[in-house]
Amino acid sequence: MAAWLSRALGQEVRYQPVTPAAYRAFGFPGADDLGNMFQFNHDFSDDFCAARSVEFSRSVNPALQSFDGWLAANAKRIRSGEVAGRAAPRRGVDVRPQARLSVPAARAIRDSRGRVGPRTA
Repeated sequence: MAAWLSRALGQEVRYQPVTPAAYRAFGFPGADDLGNMFQFNHDFSDDFCAARSVEFSRSVNPALQSFDGWLAANAKRIRSGEVAGRAAPRRGVDVRPQARLSVPAARAIRDSRGRVGPRTA
């Protein structure tokens, strides 16, 4: 992602990994929960990814874009600071997990085990 952002923005973007434990220590409301989520995603990546289908997501939202497509459409907004609501830094940008996640919400259909996916009957 950092390499794609660097190309799209025309400036260096550095990925700064943050461990789940460090994330939990940030101290903002919800940091523990987000740190736990990142820990689960790391420790159970196969299970986490298996429960999420790109095809299902596209069936719910046919306008779903790839990261490349989204970045091509929004690079100018990122450079202007419009996406973050503030001016973008002039030098290298650090990409770190954010406390405020802005992801379009969609209702998900969950099976009896709480997994997201298409309804199976």
